[in-house]
Amino acid sequence: MFFNILLFILTIYIRIPLTYYVRFTQGFLPTFPDNDGVEKEETLRRLFARENMRFGSPLSDFQVQLKNGYYRPDIAKMRSLMRKAQFREYK
Repeated sequence: MFFNILLFILTIYIRIPLTYYVRFTQGFLPTFPDNDGVEKEETLRRLFARENMRFGSPLSDFQVQLKNGYYRPDIAKMRSLMRKAQFREYK
């Protein structure tokens, strides 16, 4: 819901066409050997429809983490340090 509202605001109020965002986000996807354009469109459709992929919905996970404050600079730094410490301990 949040991302749909954000896209609505960007397309209506700022007057940036939706096709710009589709082309922009397709640049971040890998190149598929067969039907590259179709696969990229299907991937983006599934992503923004919040369909459950093998590991859950990335946008739903991002929204929950954003809501819980995981992306505040101090918390992000602490999480990064914890990840590095756990990796060193793992070695």
